[in-house]
Amino acid sequence: MNILSINGSSRKKGNTAFAVRLLTDRISGENDSVRHIDLADLKMSVCTGCYGCEPKKRCVIDDDFQVVFDEMMRADVIVFGTPVYVAKESALSSIFFERCKAFISHVEGEGREGDTMFRLYRDVRREKGNIPVMPKSRLPKGKSAYLVVTQYQIYPFENVMNLCSLVFNLLGIEVRGRWFATECLEAGDLKGKIGREGLPVEILEATA
Repeated sequence: MNILSINGSSRKKGNTAFAVRLLTDRISGENDSVRHIDLADLKMSVCTGCYGCEPKKRCVIDDDFQVVFDEMMRADVIVFGTPVYVAKESALSSIFFERCKAFISHVEGEGREGDTMFRLYRDVRREKGNIPVMPKSRLPKGKSAYLVVTQYQIYPFENVMNLCSLVFNLLGIEVRGRWFATECLEAGDLKGKIGREGLPVEILEATA
C-alpha cells in the first residue's frame, strides 16, 4: 500500500506535523511505502484559473505541485492535516486545495477538440442548463483519506473539517477518519496531551 502524508502547516515540527505522522504510523504496515510532504517545503503558486488542466488533464503550472500531483495519483491512502488560522485552514492548505482542481473536471468528455475551455463551459451550460455540480475525478478509484485539524481552542472548528472533507469527496476520495486535535498551541502540546490521555476514541476506531 502506498501512503502519502501531507502536513499543511508552516511548522514542520508542530502539532499538525506530529498528528499527521502519528496517524500515518497507525495505518502503515511493515511492507507499506510511505511518502511525507511538508507543504512548507514546496514552491506552489496559487491557482490562476486558467483551466489549462481541462485539456491537459493535469495542472500546467510548472512548480512543485507537480510532485504532489504525481504522489496523489500514486497513493492508496492520504493523511492530510491543517491547523486552524483565523477560523479557516492554513494558507498553504488553501493553495493545495485550489491546485487540486487539476484532479477534477466538470466537462471532461464534452465538446469538440480545439474548443477553448471557456467556450466549452458555455456550450455545456447552454445544452444542459447548467454545469454538473459533482465533477468527474481523474484520480484512480479506491483511494481513502484520514484528516486532522489542529487548533488551540477547546471547541472544534467544524467548518474547517467540513471543507477538508468536501474537497476530498470532490476528488472521489473516501474519508475514513476525522480527528479534531484541540487545545494545541505550542509545539509539543498534542504529544503531551496524548501522553496523558491516550489516543482519542475516533482515531482508535478509524484506524483499527
